[in-house]
Amino acid sequence: MKKLLPLLFTVPLLMATKPASAFTSSITLNQPNPTFGDTVDFTSVYPKEAHGQGRNPQYPAQPNVQVSCYQGSTLVAQENATTADETRIGNGWYQGLSAQIILSQAHGLIWDGGPADCSVTLYSVSEKQGVPIFSYWAQTFFHVNGV
Repeated sequence: MKKLLPLLFTVPLLMATKPASAFTSSITLNQPNPTFGDTVDFTSVYPKEAHGQGRNPQYPAQPNVQVSCYQGSTLVAQENATTADETRIGNGWYQGLSAQIILSQAHGLIWDGGPADCSVTLYSVSEKQGVPIFSYWAQTFFHVNGV
């Protein structure tokens, strides 16, 4: 506890010298109450730093979304999509719309059509000296109804 006390006094002072931004990274599901088999997409807000593409063309210039769905502790679906449409919203921030993702089994995973709890993560990939660097910008959770 003794080490935390000086940090509590230092952090507000440092924050007071940094200009405040009107935006915060976020990701939002655009379809309310999705059901197994539905197609979904996401609107996200992120800083220009999320465009951190390395020299290798396999890393997209815009951020990606990853959806992971679980039934209990079992992973039943995992899909990635890029940001398909993007608009500059000011002060170095962007708003993007992801490509569509179908909520069903994929890549050898088994989803029986029952309900699942999912997360979606907004991330970008850059590279430094040939090593991929993942930056995570926002995450949210949603429920998928069974059929």
